Amino acid sequence: MGVIRLKITKNTLNLCKKLQIILFIIQFTIIFSLIYFKCNYVINVTPSLPLGIYRLEKVKDLEQGDIILFDIDEEAKQMMYERGYIPAKNTKLLKTIGALENNKINVVDSILYVDGENYGRILEKDLENRKLPSIEIKMDKGNFLALTKKKLSYDSRYFGQVNLDKIEKKAKLVYEFK
Repeated sequence: MGVIRLKITKNTLNLCKKLQIILFIIQFTIIFSLIYFKCNYVINVTPSLPLGIYRLEKVKDLEQGDIILFDIDEEAKQMMYERGYIPAKNTKLLKTIGALENNKINVVDSILYVDGENYGRILEKDLENRKLPSIEIKMDKGNFLALTKKKLSYDSRYFGQVNLDKIEKKAKLVYEFK
């Protein structure tokens, strides 16, 4: 067996150190970018809002029409998973605030109105003819209704009012999938 001798010069060692530093910087940048993206952006894949990428922001003040990321109770979430309304890995919902405590809510002939604006019919069954929850739609202090005008959206018409404490972030559409 022969012995292989390598001649390592000072220049080769310097080049290796520079490459290690560059690789570390690249790895750090990739990891930081992934963490930042995961913590500050969400992708909406349900048709109740435009499909796309939303930037998450701190909640400073809330108004009717704001898009928010929030949590709902486990029972409603479980039903949404089982029926395929949302992917099983979703833990939060992205919806629009349709009403706050200062808005007037009316239901006339199964149509929901907020301050006289038609938010659509409250359906009895979904597209697969499964019974939808029937609830009393009301607004208590410190709560909101998550609503959309999309005909088949599963929102507060079916899971009711949500406490404002469940809101985690506001969201702004930054890129819409077309």
